[in-house]
Amino acid sequence: MWFTLKSRWTQLAVLLLAATSALQAVVGTPLDFDTDAPSFAVERATGKYVGATCSANDECFSKNCQLVNGTQKKTCQRQPFNGPCFQNNNCLSRKCSQGKCAASPLNGECNSVSDCANASSKVCSGGKCNARTTALLAPNSACSADGDCVSGHCESLRSCFDSTGLEGSCSPGALHCTRLPLGSTCANDGDCAEGFCRSGVCSTSRTGDACVSETQCVGTSICGTTGQCHTPSRRSLYPQDVCGSNTQCKSGRCVKDLLITDQLDTAFPYAGTGRTPYTQPTMCDYFRLGEPLCRDYVDCGPTGTCINGVCALGAQYDPCLLNQHCADICGLDGFCIPQQPAGSIEVGDPCTANSTCQTNRCELGFIYRPLPNVQPVTYQYVQDTVCVKARIDGPCQFDAQCEVGACRNGVCTQLNIGDSCSSYNECVTFRCTAGICELASTHTYCSLSSQCYSNACKPIYCAPGTPNCDPHTWCDPVPVLGTCRDDSDCDSVFDSVTCDLRDNTCRYRTNHACSSGVECLSGICAAGKCS
Repeated sequence: MWFTLKSRWTQLAVLLLAATSALQAVVGTPLDFDTDAPSFAVERATGKYVGATCSANDECFSKNCQLVNGTQKKTCQRQPFNGPCFQNNNCLSRKCSQGKCAASPLNGECNSVSDCANASSKVCSGGKCNARTTALLAPNSACSADGDCVSGHCESLRSCFDSTGLEGSCSPGALHCTRLPLGSTCANDGDCAEGFCRSGVCSTSRTGDACVSETQCVGTSICGTTGQCHTPSRRSLYPQDVCGSNTQCKSGRCVKDLLITDQLDTAFPYAGTGRTPYTQPTMCDYFRLGEPLCRDYVDCGPTGTCINGVCALGAQYDPCLLNQHCADICGLDGFCIPQQPAGSIEVGDPCTANSTCQTNRCELGFIYRPLPNVQPVTYQYVQDTVCVKARIDGPCQFDAQCEVGACRNGVCTQLNIGDSCSSYNECVTFRCTAGICELASTHTYCSLSSQCYSNACKPIYCAPGTPNCDPHTWCDPVPVLGTCRDDSDCDSVFDSVTCDLRDNTCRYRTNHACSSGVECLSGICAAGKCS
């Protein structure tokens, strides 16, 4: 529909409205008003408004998509201090200067103290920058928030450092202030994350500096065992030596979190030393198969042994301590032997596969072997894989090869009530008397009431709030005045009840509450107690 604007003022108003709409389309916000509400232009032109759900920065008008206040949902947020911006409303401080968000002034908005101008004299509380009224805490001090610390970081630390820089346990508290980077103002060596505090500034170490922790020696220098910062020469360090670079190691690898192995070649996590009781320093890696310069099997790490200075898998007759030292198996005599035929290895002998065991079960256990190349010959129990007893339904040749049950027709089987037995663990009821499996005693695992002498198989009682409750069922005790065979049928463990062998009846012991003398072993119930 066409019409004519007769008034010059009306024409001017229309032109102004058109110009305003065009400006909104360009900047993507209704002018530069401080508003979090969406507008048609914002949604269509540049992305989502503050508070809207997002998954990436580009979805937001502010280009800042973050998790906020511990939630699991990301929302669009204004940019923090030094964040990118193109207008004031992009910033938490509401001030964009040359493409960067300015810090928030006193009483301005903040998410952390780093958003505040002159952060060292401010705290961020209640979402506002407030003046600090207490001094900032030194490194290693207990704290509750980042703004408490000189370093600006309050974290859960594994260890803290004393004034000399020696590592130790932290003072009570869940969080502590982190240490300071090089170039920071400091009061003592313990304040510095690396190096030393010289003339009040965290500074790099020098060769010959006395050190008490590895963090004090910077770059490729180490403290090591000398107590002085020094840089080891090229290819001079053996496996497990503290190192500062790959080139210092004979293996060519200086690594983090190396598993430590001892004389028995058993690997375990770092347990600390005098200078670094908590934080493991970088260490030279073990030699790999085929690499030279090893001294013994410990240098070869988790696989192989040292043969003529080279890490290799031992062949037949080579000395060994563990199966991992051999191409096949390390025998009981401490020498490598060939792989054995399927189903040929007895319980207690070394193995590397289930199929080689008579019980089809090869698991970690202990073996008594001589230490390689040690004179006089010295035997040692070591942990290694051995053939172990079979479980129920596992293969067997005789009873002793069964973990529980007995060997019947080549299979480990639990014996039923009335079956002949030679030990209690052969019976499903775990009770063998005079060579016969009998009904189960009190507090024996069961699956049926008919397995119990009390004829009551019930869930194991667990007091409310008790952790790690046993989910199984067991035989309830025979009640007081019920028939028993011995004390194991009565509640002799959790209650003061015994089996009166004069008439094979469960009765209370002295001082137990009673209602009549017949309930008491003494036959006397006085003042409500067995006498």
